[in-house]
Formats: sequence, C-alpha cells, structure tokens
Amino acid sequence: MLKYVKRVDLMKKTKSILSIFIAIVLSFICLFSSFDNTVILAQSGVLEAHFLDVGQGDCAIISMPDGKTMIVDAGDNKNSVKDKILDYIDTNFPKLEYFDFAIVTHTDADHCGGMTTVLQEYPAKTVYRPNVIATRSGFIDPVIAISQDDAVLDDNLKLWTETGAGVNDNQKDTLAYKNFIAQAYEPFLIDGENHTPQVIVSDGRIKHRPKNKSSQDIIGEDYSIIFYSPLSYTYSDPNDYSNIFILEYQGFEFFFSGDAEAQAEQEFAEEYSDYDFDIDVFKLGHHGSRTSSSQELIELVTKQSKRDKIRCVISCGEGNSYKHPHQEALDRFISLGFLEENLLRTDQLGDIVFEVKADSRGNYSLYCNGQKISDDDFWQKLFLDIQEFFVSFYNETPQGVYLSIAIIIIFIIIATALIIKSRQNKNTKK
Repeated sequence: MLKYVKRVDLMKKTKSILSIFIAIVLSFICLFSSFDNTVILAQSGVLEAHFLDVGQGDCAIISMPDGKTMIVDAGDNKNSVKDKILDYIDTNFPKLEYFDFAIVTHTDADHCGGMTTVLQEYPAKTVYRPNVIATRSGFIDPVIAISQDDAVLDDNLKLWTETGAGVNDNQKDTLAYKNFIAQAYEPFLIDGENHTPQVIVSDGRIKHRPKNKSSQDIIGEDYSIIFYSPLSYTYSDPNDYSNIFILEYQGFEFFFSGDAEAQAEQEFAEEYSDYDFDIDVFKLGHHGSRTSSSQELIELVTKQSKRDKIRCVISCGEGNSYKHPHQEALDRFISLGFLEENLLRTDQLGDIVFEVKADSRGNYSLYCNGQKISDDDFWQKLFLDIQEFFVSFYNETPQGVYLSIAIIIIFIIIATALIIKSRQNKNTKK
C-alpha cells in the first residue's frame, strides 16, 4: 500500500513537471509563430510626455505618435532654467527644428519666463496664449489690432469677452509676459520659407461655445488633446486663466491644469460633471499647492478602482519658499486611495518621462522612466518579459533567431534532465 501511494505521488509530480514543460514549449512555439507580425507592430507610434525639472516652475515637452511636438510652459527666466530646457531638447530631441505647438498656460513668470528664449531657438507653428493683454510700457500687444480687424475671420485669434470676440480689460504688466507675447508672433523660416505663427487665444468652452468659433482641440490620427478650460473670459486670480486639457492616446489619459485654482476647478467640475474621465497620469495643479487639485476635481477625473495605479506628477523646486508641495495636498491624494510612492516630484526625482507604446504583441502600456506600469500578476509578467526578450532578440540581432532557438533547445534539455533525475531519485528511494 505504501509503495502504491509513493508511485501515485511520483506519477502526479512527474505529470506536473511534464505539464509545465509542455506549456513552456507551446508558449515558445506561439512566440515564434508570432514573429512575422512583431516587425510591423514594432513600428507603431509612441507617445512621450517629458516633465522637466526646472526648479520652482513648470515645463513639459510632449512628442506625439506622428512625430509632432508640443511644449507646455518653460519655467522662469533664469539662465540655469533656460539652459536646462535647451540642453534637454538638444539631447532628447536632436532632430527638432521647431515645435508644432507651444502653450503658455497663464501669465506667471515661472511658466512663461523661459518661453521667449525657447521660441527664439525652437519657434512654434501654433502658440496658445492667455486671454490677457500684455501692457508693458511702450509695448502694444499684437492681439489688440487682430481683435479689432473685421478681416480676420477666425475668432480663435482674437481676445474674447462674455459677448464674443473683442478687446477686454484683462491685463498683465510684466517683462516676462511681454517678451513671450512679442516672440510668439515672430515669423520664422521652415525649409527656407517664411512662416507666421498662428497665435490662438485660449478658450476651453465646449458646451457653450459660440457657433462661429471652431474648436481649439488638437486631433491626431489616434491621439487627441482636448481643452476644457478656461471657461470664463476673466478671472480675479491670474492662475485661473490656466488651460485645463487632457492628452489621450490608446486609452491612456494625461491631465494638465497649469496653476488652476478654486474658481477654475469648480467651473470645470460643474461644467463637465456628466463626463466619463479616466485619468492615468495626473499633474497636480499649482506645483502641489493646497489650493489646487480639489477633492471634487480628483473624484471627477479619476476612477476610484484604479487610483493605486495612477501616477501623479508634481513640478516643484527643492527647498522652495512656498513649501510646495503642501502636505495637505499630498494627504488629500493619499486619503482618496493614491499611493504615496506614486506621487512623483521633480525636486526629488529630477526629470520624469512617461511613454505609451506597444509591446511585441501590439498591446499598449504606460511606462514611467522606462518601467512598465502593469496590472499583470507575477507569473504572467514573467512570461511576458521572457517573450518580449526573445522577440526583441529576434528583431534586433541578425543572428537572434539562431541564438534564440539554441537557448530554447538548451532549456528543453535541462528541463528533460531534471525530469529524468527526479524519476531516478524516486525509484532509488523505493
């Protein structure tokens, strides 16, 4: 009876080992049968969102899947900040000659201060500017003449008020803002031909948009940038002029809100309460200030079930005098289910880079600083990593297919030897 039990136990273990062995072999057969498709899938577009460490300020550079580029704010006017941005572009975007889009979210110097220098080196075909007139002494904002010119039919190029296109009383008298505005309208050369930038005055109204005013959204072949704010033509707090927009690609959503404060956030939450947002990367408003990123806003744009997976970006300077990010803001996120390790700060981590790209099987995933953000369990992730390794090896190495086959054969031999050894040990014990 004892021998029979041992024999049954041996048979079960042997079958278990054989099952694993067969599963592994079949997996690799499937892997190689998919090689013909992976070459095409590897050519799919990649979305990149770079959040630069510019101290106490904001700067993000976005590379679209179709190769178009956007810069969102450019820190302040310090030489160290401007040099940082230009060096970063030179290193990470060596072929860049100009941006397709540039956004200055609002008039504060820590957002627009460095943009003048950036646009001098890398002009932008389309610039988004605040609905605020630059009034520095001796300077006449070009938007005033444009707003008064009936021959200009595109109202997106004009200042706007509650009643429509027209000059308003919103003003900002700083050198940083004046220099940005002046540079934004400067013509530049593209392939030897003169190009005049299209300078759009930001207007995020969707539901109550004037019928003769086209959308300012950017729609690519398989990505989109949708503007939701500003919703009012004037604000008492300059921070509330900030653009609130969502970048989406392959189901992954990035939330931007500049320095938007209470009024702008409340308007957004009320206006879009019936929208189904599902943010994956949340950039905290106003450098993590306690007065931004309200609970109402967070609960509207994020799903409770996945908050432990959402990455949050905080752009702030080390030891800044404002003490950003405020602990109250951090505690708010943690109390709502976000993980502390997913609150990513530029003052601690430096530059933070996200990618949305396809793996060898054509499935898109989100990556942060090169690490995949995955919902896969351990064994599934292990298998996918092994599969990805062989696919990459096959595609990128001329002799990769032969080396891959050799590795699999060695693996099969080792697995077979382990099975035989296991059976011999069991027979010896009998």
